[in-house]
Amino acid sequence: TLTLGDGVTNYHLSPNGKKMVVRQGGDYKVHGAGKGFKKADKVSLKGIRLRVVRDEEYRQIFAEAWRVQRDWFYDQGMHGTDWDAIRVKYEQFLPWCGHRDDLRYLIGEMIGELNIGHTYIYGGDYQGGGVRVGVGLLGCDFAVGDEGYRIANILPGWAWKETWNSPLAAPGVGVNEGDVLVAVDGVALSASVSPYAALVDKAGKVVELTFSDDRVVKVQTLRNERNLRYRGWVEGNRAKVDELSGGRLGYVHLPNMMEPGLIEFARYFYAQSGKEGFVIDERYNGGGFVGDMIIDRMERELWSMTIPREGKVGRDPERAFHGPMVVLINEDTGSNGEFFAQAIKQKDLARVIGVRTWGGSVGIEAHQDLVDGGVTTPPQFGIFGIRSGDWLIEGWGVEPDDVVRNLPADVVAGGGAQLQAGVDYLLGELSRDGARWAIPGVPEYPDKSRPNMSGVNR
Repeated sequence: TLTLGDGVTNYHLSPNGKKMVVRQGGDYKVHGAGKGFKKADKVSLKGIRLRVVRDEEYRQIFAEAWRVQRDWFYDQGMHGTDWDAIRVKYEQFLPWCGHRDDLRYLIGEMIGELNIGHTYIYGGDYQGGGVRVGVGLLGCDFAVGDEGYRIANILPGWAWKETWNSPLAAPGVGVNEGDVLVAVDGVALSASVSPYAALVDKAGKVVELTFSDDRVVKVQTLRNERNLRYRGWVEGNRAKVDELSGGRLGYVHLPNMMEPGLIEFARYFYAQSGKEGFVIDERYNGGGFVGDMIIDRMERELWSMTIPREGKVGRDPERAFHGPMVVLINEDTGSNGEFFAQAIKQKDLARVIGVRTWGGSVGIEAHQDLVDGGVTTPPQFGIFGIRSGDWLIEGWGVEPDDVVRNLPADVVAGGGAQLQAGVDYLLGELSRDGARWAIPGVPEYPDKSRPNMSGVNR
């Protein structure tokens, strides 16, 4: 094997096969095919200037987007549409596209004629625009009262990842819930100046906070609180399941079916594999491609136990879960998350509880960019059932075994009927069929002294 270089993001071979153009990060290099990369091969782009005629560019982008669907859509019959006529139908509106967003909308309407999910159109040259200004965040919620802006809730931090640190919960800061914030970097807060107004353009920066008791502390703000609020939501659900079940049930949330979803599964599932039942929550699952990997773990059946001279009894296979499971779904469970739910139902691995899912099962993969760097995604991989012979999921979603809806007020209050229903089902299963999941205690050790050398009672 010949290593030509590292960090290659794209390459093209010349028609005669003698030269290669390679992109490494932001650099482009030209070199002989089969030869290693050299610094001298770098092509300078400093002198390149492009004259773009927007009307012509938009017409080209439109045509490219149309062709991507024509060439890669999973159904060559284009869902029964006359794809050539549809191009003509929408192409006539190109002269009225004055901005890239207009063009994106027009292409989206054209692709919408296919009546299918996963038809995304995004990116491209947006011709400048205002610079985004970030607001610094403190990882807390405020309650407004006569005294001012009182800190009502401080999100806990999670030390295993730097971006999950909570500014006000950091060691030595000394800020508590109930403290009243009166100024940020010397700017006094008032009815017309909220903490967020005072934190404009301070994302990721160190700020000085003044409290009503004249304490002054310095913290580094967050650029966003998504990680903290997600982790707080998950931990809140896990604690709720633990409380409702008296510690008998485990909980894991799968945010997607990609690397983060696998990490969450490994972090929570194996650590709780000794529980009697398990809630697998895939509400709001953004999809991906690793659902089958998680199902492989769920399908493992416990067949024996291993006990060492010291330590706890182990399981075979190692950390195999042995007990009833439920899977929670909702209207925001999508794509490979729906594959997961459908497979769970067909394999009868768990009870599926919640509401019907998004309804997008024809998968996508990256294809060529549009001329301005924009992207449109052709649904390319259809799924049909081996039992029914019908197309699965697309346009309808996965139906739960038990329909349970969360009311908005309950969700805002930190609860919800779906989680409660999952716990109730599992506890009911353990009550009704507990013997099925019972694991015997360690048997009496054999007597292999003479004349009982085999240790087998005859």
